[in-house]
Amino acid sequence: MLRAISYRDFWLILIFTILMFSAQALVGSGTPEVYWQSSQEPIVQLGIRDKNGSLGKFTALCTVRAPDGNQYEAKVIGERDKWGFVYFPDDFKTWSRPGRYSWRCLVNGQEVASGGFEFATAKISTDQVRVYR
Repeated sequence: MLRAISYRDFWLILIFTILMFSAQALVGSGTPEVYWQSSQEPIVQLGIRDKNGSLGKFTALCTVRAPDGNQYEAKVIGERDKWGFVYFPDDFKTWSRPGRYSWRCLVNGQEVASGGFEFATAKISTDQVRVYR
């Protein structure tokens, strides 16, 4: 035998159903779906420090000469015997291209550090870095 339901009963059943589905949605199915991303960037960290801390605070001008002959500069501020770092190519406002690079750092016009590195293009279109002196 079917029983007629009133509007009040209809709304109670509807609200109860909505609350059940809402609670289930809040609890979820257990484990959230995970999406992974990765990032890789070849950079060269150039560091300098006053090993004995004799100067106190200092500013070094680091220059990098690119394979095409262009020269890029970045400043690093060091203090006592703590390392100061600049990162090529980011701090030099350029990008890396395949080839050999040379670098040097000057403090008060005097060269205090130098070296070189090389970017070589790999098959997966990321760069590999080789360092040399």
